[in-house]
Amino acid sequence: MKKIADFFYQKSTLIISIILTVVTFSYLFLVMIDFGKCFEVPDSSVKSLGTSFGFGNETVVQFLSIRSEEMLVCYQAFNMIWDNIFALLYGFMYVSWVSVTLKPYQEKVKFLNLLPFIQTLFDWLENFQLTRIAKSYLADGQVLSSSVELASAFSMIKWVVSMLVFIVIFIGIGLRIVDVVKRRKA
Repeated sequence: MKKIADFFYQKSTLIISIILTVVTFSYLFLVMIDFGKCFEVPDSSVKSLGTSFGFGNETVVQFLSIRSEEMLVCYQAFNMIWDNIFALLYGFMYVSWVSVTLKPYQEKVKFLNLLPFIQTLFDWLENFQLTRIAKSYLADGQVLSSSVELASAFSMIKWVVSMLVFIVIFIGIGLRIVDVVKRRKA
């Protein structure tokens, strides 16, 4: 794990981080949103379960029941292909940003720069579980509450880790600013 962390500390630069950010958000706005339209229901309160901080059985049943079979098949493909690619892209983007901001402190923080990959992992687990739920609903019209609870837990963990990633990035930026101020005073 240390070798992987060190690799990202060595290879991540401000330019690489900016490029990865542009690629990630270009993918989101130019590809992913377009592929998500196939299961979109106008005026629906929940556009996609993966953007919620957890969800209950009632929300999932409502989400699935107002969509056609074709829309649910599209939703499964969206979760298994397009959303998983997005998770991988933002994972690399955030690893790069954490690596850039914490590079001077890498010996102290070790592999903290790999934290965003935990978010990616839980996003993938959530996507897999949501796909299973949609597939089950299509097969027999049932939604198991245990499956929903698991998907919801994955979603909440994903968002908690996301907040931790932002906190780590802001702490890294703060530390870098403090170092610059100290050098100027010295």
